Amino acid sequence: MFKLFYFNIVKHKPNILFSNLKPKPLMKHYALIIAMLLSLSATAQKTVTTPVEYALIKGHIKNNNSEFLDYGSDNYLDFAVASITIDKDGNFSKKIRIDAPIKEIYLETGTGIILPLKAKDTVELEWDANNFDGTLAIKTPNPLRATEFQKAFKQRLFSQKSNGMRQGIYEPQKTDSAKFEEINDFYNAEMNYLLSGDTSVVTPKMVVDIYFDYTKLLWSQQLLPKYELFLKKTLDKPGLTSWLTENKKYKPYKVESEEYFKISSNYRNFLFDYVRYPPTVIETHKGSTYTALSSSQRDYYSGLSTLVNTEMREWFVTKSIMLDFQFYPFADATEVYKDFITKVKTTYYGDTLKTFYANIQRLKPGSPAPVFTLKNEEGKTVSLSDFKGKNVYIDFWGVGCGPCVYAIKNEVPSLHERYKDKNIVFVNICVDSDEKQWKESIKNLKLTGINLHAEGWTKHPVCKAYNVTAIPHYYLLNQEGKIVNNNSQGASKYVYPDLDKLLKQ
Repeated sequence: MFKLFYFNIVKHKPNILFSNLKPKPLMKHYALIIAMLLSLSATAQKTVTTPVEYALIKGHIKNNNSEFLDYGSDNYLDFAVASITIDKDGNFSKKIRIDAPIKEIYLETGTGIILPLKAKDTVELEWDANNFDGTLAIKTPNPLRATEFQKAFKQRLFSQKSNGMRQGIYEPQKTDSAKFEEINDFYNAEMNYLLSGDTSVVTPKMVVDIYFDYTKLLWSQQLLPKYELFLKKTLDKPGLTSWLTENKKYKPYKVESEEYFKISSNYRNFLFDYVRYPPTVIETHKGSTYTALSSSQRDYYSGLSTLVNTEMREWFVTKSIMLDFQFYPFADATEVYKDFITKVKTTYYGDTLKTFYANIQRLKPGSPAPVFTLKNEEGKTVSLSDFKGKNVYIDFWGVGCGPCVYAIKNEVPSLHERYKDKNIVFVNICVDSDEKQWKESIKNLKLTGINLHAEGWTKHPVCKAYNVTAIPHYYLLNQEGKIVNNNSQGASKYVYPDLDKLLKQ
């Protein structure tokens, strides 16, 4: 099965992303962009229709003390979070729509469990809330599927061993070679564990997931293409791993693959970053001079000029526009949106963007900042209105976020010290941990300012109101409580000019 999967990719001469890393003449970039725009405008994309199918999750929780069981899934454009109601006896049941060959559902309980669901699956779960890892039992009418779910759970427990490495990899004293060695060692360990026992229909997907998970980590550390993952020894499942080593021309991370795209959220996550931050800077011709594109335009044209598959291209542009409003100037993101919305052919992406754009207007600079009331480390409630008459710098961060912790350790102390006697309040909102872990972290990090807690992240009302889907994320508000920048510079010296300017107003 997996050999066929790989064979199809090579046989059909896949688009090799950024195969030529040398900068091209500017006019060639311009011509390519125009050609892609015309192609996108002229080529109709039929709406993809898939029969509506479901899987059923049900079960019982002993010693349950919660009304809801939260779960999340990657819906191509973001990570959607929802809840399953638990009755007073600890029973729950939920039909999950399956819109992919294998849809991963992450249940947020204990150490968590990932269920690779297929259409018509019925999965029954039982555990004791006081000992999730030791009591979890998974049953299905098909014993083979039950084994697959157990394997996925054990694989997740094993992969969690890399969490410390993932946070520590951001420490500046580590050399590139040392970072790569750590990453590649964990990659080999996880692949060895996955393929050490019996394989199943979901094993090929997990091989792809693991490869692109660690390749994305390499990319985030700017280690590609100098360093590339490799298997230190021949694993005993060559049919599942030959695609990683046999073809030297088509590196897996350079392949634009519809097969990867459909089965692996890790591939989609890697592909998005890889295309969004290409090795060359695209420029366009305006009049008689060349002018660098805005960040929003750069993302837009990178997607249009790189991805050949129409669905994947429109997925990329839709996702990038949604993130543009979170990370780039509002006006730049709006310009790209207005251009693309007239060209998009896939109904799902067009409708999603229109709804998103209508909702995001509330965060436009000059709009009143969404009000909130949260608790500080002493258990006292703090509201945004408490800071009326003061400028406010909000830092949405997380205990498990490497860049967040790095900034708090290395940049925040100088920032807070510089403006400690100025008319500005620093509000730090932690979104990814429970109360105990949060309190321990702010104590260990010696984090000054107003420390608040918004546990639940994307499902928390404050994070929803401020469109915080990734961290760290920063907001700058003026004395009137209006948004100055919904995507402020991070907590470093680069934000000083913006704060100095605001304090003079």
